[in-house]
Amino acid sequence: MTSQASEQAEQYESELKASEESSLEGGELGNMLHQYSIQTNWQDEIKLLTLPQFCVETAPDLFGGAYAVLNPVHLLEGFSLRQQDATINFAMAEGDMYKVDISDYGEAVPKYQRTRQMESDYLREYLARVPEAKKVNECTKLLCGQLNKFNNSCSAGDIAAYVGRVIEQMDADEVANMETALPVYANKIQTKIKQLQAVYQEKTFYEWLDSGKIICQSNYQMPKIITPADATDSIPKSLYEAERNDMNIFENKVIDAVVGLDNIKWWHRIIDRKDFCINGFINHYPDFLLCTMKGNIILLESKGDYLDGDDSKTKLKLGRRWQSVAGSKYRYFMVFDKRALQQEGAYTLEDMLGVLQSL
Repeated sequence: MTSQASEQAEQYESELKASEESSLEGGELGNMLHQYSIQTNWQDEIKLLTLPQFCVETAPDLFGGAYAVLNPVHLLEGFSLRQQDATINFAMAEGDMYKVDISDYGEAVPKYQRTRQMESDYLREYLARVPEAKKVNECTKLLCGQLNKFNNSCSAGDIAAYVGRVIEQMDADEVANMETALPVYANKIQTKIKQLQAVYQEKTFYEWLDSGKIICQSNYQMPKIITPADATDSIPKSLYEAERNDMNIFENKVIDAVVGLDNIKWWHRIIDRKDFCINGFINHYPDFLLCTMKGNIILLESKGDYLDGDDSKTKLKLGRRWQSVAGSKYRYFMVFDKRALQQEGAYTLEDMLGVLQSL
C-alpha cells in the first residue's frame, strides 16, 4: 500500500519536474553562470593553502591512507533505536495539515504540499476499508514503510520495533487521529529519530576525537573559481573578483569593519553547501574566511545578538575544537553585535576587531 501511494506521489513529482525543466530551457539556467576567479595577487598563495578538516580512521588497504574525510554519517556507527526514547508529542498532528489554498499561497508553495496531500488521501481511503481490529497493525506497517523510504541509517527491524514502542505510548485519541494523518505522524517520528541521531553523533564525535580515531589534517583547497548567482565586487580585499552577495545587515556591518583593518590581507564569503566547512557531527559553514598579513587564517561566524535556544553554543564549541587541533595559525571566532554568548571564542564586534588587529 505504501509503495502504491508513493508511486502516485512520485509520478506527480516527475510530471512537475518535467514541466519545470521544459520551461527553463533557454532561460536563466540555460546560460553560463558568471564565473569569478581568485584575484591575481593571491593566486600563487592560494595554491599552497590547504585548510584542515576532520578525518576519520578507516581500515588500511593496499594503497595505504588510513584516514578519510569525516562525514556525519560515519558517526552513526553503532547507533540503534532499541534503547532510545520513544516519547513523541503528537499534539499538532492533524489530518488537514497538508491542505493548502493555492489562491492564497501562489505557485511557489503548493507543489510539495499537493504531493503529500495525495499520499495522505490515498492512505486514508485505504484505512477506511480496513476492519477496526486490524487498523493499528496496518498503521504500524504503513508508518514503517514511510520511515524506511527516508531513513537508510537504521534497519527495517530497528524501525519496526521503535514504531511499536511509540504506538504503545499513544492514548486512544492519538491512535484515532493517527489513522487519518499517517504522513504527519511519520514525519514527527522521523524528526524524533533525527534528533536522537544528532545527540548520538555529537557524543560520538567528541569521544572519537579524544581517542584519536578522528584527527584534523590538511585537506580542503579553495576552488579556482566561484559561481554565485548574485555577487558583489564593491567590498575591498575580497579573495575572488566578486563574492556572494547574500549578507544580512549585521554580516555586512561585520565585513565592512573587518576589511577596514590594516592587517587584513583578504576575505572570502563562504558559500553554504558548496564551500569549506568544519565537518564535525554537523557540517558547519562559517560566514567568512579571513587571512591576515601575518598569514593567520580565521573563520568568523556572525550571529547578531545571542538568543537563547539557537545553535550558537553548538557551533562555537565545534569551531573552537577545530581551532585547537588545526594548527597554530588557525582561529575560529563567533562575533555578536552587543549581546555576546558567554563562552570562549565569542566576542562583541568591538572586542572582535581588537583581537583581529593583533593577529
